[in-house]
Amino acid sequence: MVTASEVQQSASSATFYQDQRCTAWPDFDKSVSELHALLDLTQRKVKSQIVTIGDVAEIESSLMAQKVTLSVVLFVICYNETS
Repeated sequence: MVTASEVQQSASSATFYQDQRCTAWPDFDKSVSELHALLDLTQRKVKSQIVTIGDVAEIESSLMAQKVTLSVVLFVICYNETS
């Protein structure tokens, strides 16, 4: 499961924004890099969840874990936009 601190850490360590070049839209670049970092983290978490084909209970459990991961990511995104 993804924790809020993992999402914030991933977003803050986005390499695209840390590039030292000057751009016309620094806020846009920062948002793009944060979204990229969040999506990358989410993708890694989803790929790490392996389920057995045909095991309905395991599949449902994995789906629930993915929903929790998505809610945490969306919560952190919304929280960062308001602060």
